[in-house]
Amino acid sequence: MTFQDRKAFLSRLNVVLAEIGYHPESQTESFLTYKPVRKFQLFDVNISVQIDDNSSTIVGPNAYIKKLQKWL
Repeated sequence: MTFQDRKAFLSRLNVVLAEIGYHPESQTESFLTYKPVRKFQLFDVNISVQIDDNSSTIVGPNAYIKKLQKWL
């Protein structure tokens, strides 16, 4: 996923992930991990985001990644 403004992208990413029930668990300069707030299912998993200069790679449950692609 590409972006032009890193700060704006991260802000929007945090909002969208919060709306689907994920909150930041850990963060470094180039890597973020989001954890589900509630355990709805036995197999809820984290969403991980690798940030580069103007792009990101997002790994997590396929259904949530598709939602992120639409909303970001």
